[in-house]
Amino acid sequence: MTPAHHLLSLKEAGEYFHITQYVPGRLTLHRIKSTTIWERPVHKANGAKQDGGAQQGFALWFTGLPASGKTTLAHALAQGLAVRGVHTQLLDSDELRKILTPHPNYSAEERDWFYATIVYLAQLLTANGVNVLLAATASRRAYREQARVAIPRLVEVYVRCSLERAMARDQKGIYAAAQQGAASTVPGLQVPYETPQQPDLSVDTETEASAQSVARILTYLQEQKFID
Repeated sequence: MTPAHHLLSLKEAGEYFHITQYVPGRLTLHRIKSTTIWERPVHKANGAKQDGGAQQGFALWFTGLPASGKTTLAHALAQGLAVRGVHTQLLDSDELRKILTPHPNYSAEERDWFYATIVYLAQLLTANGVNVLLAATASRRAYREQARVAIPRLVEVYVRCSLERAMARDQKGIYAAAQQGAASTVPGLQVPYETPQQPDLSVDTETEASAQSVARILTYLQEQKFID
């Protein structure tokens, strides 16, 4: 059985594609004809239907410094939405890198390709009715703007956190690697992190509990009629 998070589903065509290989500049998909595919249902999100009949999903992009709390918040929101019957697909940059760039060099060119690929995946998913949560630093505004152009129902969530607090958390050792000379392009420390100029929402993981942030995001989604 192929897990859904390794699939791209093109529902209008009734086809599934397994993500099999990623190299810079090329995304390789394998068409699957097997019927033993597990797919999570996607229901109860509001939105206009596309030409093919599929309902347009929404996407939330959690952006912020490494270790600011993006993934934690995305998981908490996914749970809050699931309680309301709204299912989501999380695209976490750390997990995607294990597949897309298993031996990353974090060069500017690789980052450009990596984020373009994430945007493309989110565009495909939302176009086929899947609601997407992206947890990815996306240090350049251009990456997030690319998503805004490609995805009609995109919400940019700025996860605010001071560099000092992020470095104190650093469970994955990102900043430690930079300080030890093992990394040279850590956003916010060695290369700029371009903060959103006009995010749809801002949350502060230093002063606000995760539950409070999730409640504010859910209220926003209701106000925008993305969810009931």
